[in-house]
Amino acid sequence: MSALKVIQSVFYTGVALLSVFHTFYTVVDLMAFLSFPNYNLYLLRKEVNGISVTWNLIIDMCLLTAFIFQHSLMTLSSIKDFISKIKLSVLQRSIYVISSSLCLKFLISNWHSTPAVTLWAFNTNRNVIWWSFLVPHIIAWTIIYVGIICMDVNELLGLKQVYYYIKNLPDPLTFKSLELKRLYSHVRHPSFIGFLILLWVTPIMSLDRLLLATILSSYMYLAWNTNQIDYRYQETQYVTKFHELNRVK
Repeated sequence: MSALKVIQSVFYTGVALLSVFHTFYTVVDLMAFLSFPNYNLYLLRKEVNGISVTWNLIIDMCLLTAFIFQHSLMTLSSIKDFISKIKLSVLQRSIYVISSSLCLKFLISNWHSTPAVTLWAFNTNRNVIWWSFLVPHIIAWTIIYVGIICMDVNELLGLKQVYYYIKNLPDPLTFKSLELKRLYSHVRHPSFIGFLILLWVTPIMSLDRLLLATILSSYMYLAWNTNQIDYRYQETQYVTKFHELNRVK
């Protein structure tokens, strides 16, 4: 291996590992953001300030727009071609993941809540109510994580691309089935139903949460254009993975 190849391999590995660790950190924040909103009964009883609420919603809409813009921009062929031109095609997936994580982290950190205005608000101090909201979220996150594992998490995060480069192998996508490539062209991470549960099943539906749920649900519905063929493929992969895990036990 030449000295240049060694330097490139070390650089690519560092970026790929940064992608993994930053994504893990961001996902933990996302879980807290979606499943454990930071509201309390005192805030819910505060007097409504129309100007303040409107301004907070404008800021939140700007954050959502930036996140959606970044997601859409990075999928353009022109952007992918530019990354290839600057000799970073190996890191294309890692760059996408890092930029998405940074944008999502920025959204979470700067999100403005409007807890004084709610469509519904349940007191989760009672165990029955608490568990009635917690269980659906546990199920939703499980669906999402299992789906990611079935879709090859190492490739999704950009690690496999770097490993294949070091081993002088072609892009890992070239080894994947046509069905999986078709699924990837329609959606790169599951699950529509799982995210709908996370967005809408909440004990407190404030205006900012309603904005978040409405915009992201609409974006997913418009951007994720999976069909029956994709569904049958994903179903087959779930069954196969289930049997593999049982054999391991």
